[in-house]
Amino acid sequence: RPSSKSDFSSPIGSPKTKDPSISSFQFNDATSGYNQTFLRGHNNNISQIEMSNNETLMASTENCLNGSLILWNILEGKRLCTLQCHTNSIITIAFSPDCSMMATAGYDIHKRLQIIVWDIQ
Repeated sequence: RPSSKSDFSSPIGSPKTKDPSISSFQFNDATSGYNQTFLRGHNNNISQIEMSNNETLMASTENCLNGSLILWNILEGKRLCTLQCHTNSIITIAFSPDCSMMATAGYDIHKRLQIIVWDIQ
């Protein structure tokens, strides 16, 4: 709960909202000047995150067996898409140097390793 010296603000929504379409909110501390953005979208514990080289995109995965990944626009605090890339867990994520592609490695339903390359332009 914010103190009187802090301010919750967001172009997307209030931190108290339960609306699943709201993907982020910001907490701005007027005393320290520190701003923090909270991204919503996963239902399980986060297993890993990877930031793109240009620091505009971030990919995050859940600690679960459905192999889901969320691609975020960090500058806007928005979820771009949710990918069901592997039928089992994702073990690593990587962005290309120019941020035009992303690769995921994970396991399929038969526990075979898969590598999927995504065009994210």
